[in-house]
Amino acid sequence: MVRADASSAGAPCPPSHPVCAVAGHFMGKKSVTGSPHLEAAEEPAVPMVFGPSLRALLEDMMELLTRELLKILLQERLLDENQGKYDLTGQETGLLTKVLEKYFSN
Repeated sequence: MVRADASSAGAPCPPSHPVCAVAGHFMGKKSVTGSPHLEAAEEPAVPMVFGPSLRALLEDMMELLTRELLKILLQERLLDENQGKYDLTGQETGLLTKVLEKYFSN
């Protein structure tokens, strides 16, 4: 790999060099633009048959719905990860009940 600056044209680029590190990061990565699951950048998200103001409104709604969906999915994931963390065993529940009874009786 060669450095991007002209002062050392042709000199090998060490892996610690920022330009080389970034370039090395993308080596071997496949392009995702050819994926059938992704829309092309040129295609509008809302069909052109709608007027400009309606298209803008629909695009805003799509953005809001996307954000809400991502928020719900994140909440669901956090709930799944935390499920069972705070489940008390029978012994712990009994001990906690005794401590609370003593606390409230005083």
